This record gives sequence, C-alpha cells and structure tokens, in this order.
Amino acid sequence: LVPNELWSTSLVMRTLSDLDPTQLSADKYRLITNVKSWTDAQAYCREHYVDLATVENDLDLGRIQREAQRLGFTSEAWVGLYNDVNSWRCSRGEVPLGSWSKWEHDQPNNRFGKDECVTIHQDGTWFDFPCLTQTFFICYDGKEYFKELLHFIEFDPF
Repeated sequence: LVPNELWSTSLVMRTLSDLDPTQLSADKYRLITNVKSWTDAQAYCREHYVDLATVENDLDLGRIQREAQRLGFTSEAWVGLYNDVNSWRCSRGEVPLGSWSKWEHDQPNNRFGKDECVTIHQDGTWFDFPCLTQTFFICYDGKEYFKELLHFIEFDPF
C-alpha cells in the first residue's frame, strides 16, 4: 500500500471502530401498516425488502420497539416466526428458533390447532396466531444498511 492508501485504510478502520456497535450492526426494520396474512406479508417483505423481521435477541427487540415507538404504533404485527411441524422456525433462512424467546406467559398455545404464525406486541411479547389473520407486519431491510456501509467504506477523500 502506498502511504495515502494506508492512511485512508487506517482512517476507515479507525472510524468504523469508533462507531457505536448498535449502529454498526443495526438492522433496518420497516413497519408496514397494510394488513395481510402471514404468508402474504412474507411475500411482500421478500419482494420489497429482504424478509419478515426476525427477533433473535434483546438487541433486535429493542430496534423493533424503537421503530414502532417512532411511528406511534400500538398494535400487534407479524414477524418472521412460524411453526413447522412443532418446531418454531425463523422465516429468514428457515433456521430453528434458538434458546432466546419472548413468548407471553401462556404462549404458544396453538389454540384450536391453528396458531402457526407469530405476532409481536407493543411490549415485545410474542403470541401465536392463525396465519390467515389479517394484521400489520414488520419487514427486515438489511439491503439498505449494507448499501450505507458500503458507501461509507468506499468513501475516499483523496
């Protein structure tokens, strides 16, 4: 590397290391206020964003709750979690649900054998619901974040 490239690389690495880790790894969530079934919501998110939002830890939950508060949202919304033959799975990547969860105390209850999809409520708790229920939903938009990060990394002041 020539001196300017080395300095530029150091500047980028230094600047990236100064970022708040929650900003650096911040997923972008989009609260959609059109009502759809879980399957239609998933299709919409996959067409316009990446997928339905998944909530895998307290950090994800906080980000989704902040987005909901920012928009004044006070209802439930579909997230990317569904029951696949008695194994809760994340829509994005279709991986099994890990050990972290935020189920309401009496959930999941699979009421009448039809509650196969999950909504998140204002307090962050999860409820299983029939997938055909029409409700709001939350999409994950990782594409926007990566575009912002790449733009930042590719920035060369020289």
